[in-house]
Amino acid sequence: FISAAFHLLNALVPSSIPPPQNPRRWVEYALSSSVMMAGILMLSGIWDVTLLSILSLCNAVMCLMGIVAERSWAIGQKDYLAFSLGGFLGLLPWSVILGNLFHGSPPAFVYVVIFGYMLLFCLFPAVFLWQWSGSLQDSKDKAPRAEKIYIFLSLSAKALLLWGVIGGINQPNRYAD
Repeated sequence: FISAAFHLLNALVPSSIPPPQNPRRWVEYALSSSVMMAGILMLSGIWDVTLLSILSLCNAVMCLMGIVAERSWAIGQKDYLAFSLGGFLGLLPWSVILGNLFHGSPPAFVYVVIFGYMLLFCLFPAVFLWQWSGSLQDSKDKAPRAEKIYIFLSLSAKALLLWGVIGGINQPNRYAD
């Protein structure tokens, strides 16, 4: 619902910020991917509310660093600090997930969801770097295509999580009576 609300907002209310910047995308990702990250953390066995909150917040701040990076790069200052800080914060939840995942024995669908989502998760910064490689004009030219790739990755990640969990929980398992 979060993504749908933002897509509706983008369709009905044009942004006053010119491409290639899109701060709404980063705000939507900060909200929706943090909810998804909390779900993946729980799938991996993390149930502590404080840890879930901190790692979800790390994920949200990582996404919001995209706004900072885009703003600096859009004025011709390719400042990698925001990008690097965001990347570091984004790795924290994954390190906890992987550390916890291999200490237990979750059902097979959990591995599929986690590693599939991790792959899609890692493609977002790759698209960002591709879009912003070259000159500012190149970035403006790449913006429509990059936006479509971001939307595809976002919807794919959400679909993978949804169908992986729905398919997984409906499978017979060793815990059933």
